[in-house]
Amino acid sequence: MDIGAYYYEIAEFINLIQSGRQESTINSLENSLITMEIMDEIRRQTGVVLPADNKIID
Repeated sequence: MDIGAYYYEIAEFINLIQSGRQESTINSLENSLITMEIMDEIRRQTGVVLPADNKIID
């Protein structure tokens, strides 16, 4: 894994922690939820099933 590929994400997490904020202005919770809904629909339509999809979470 190339940790450098995550530089901006890591920097944003550090910034959030240091500033005491709980939500990024770069990538809001709403934007993340919309993205996940789109990805879930793509997976549903294409029949993609990941190993974790079948695991029971306690």
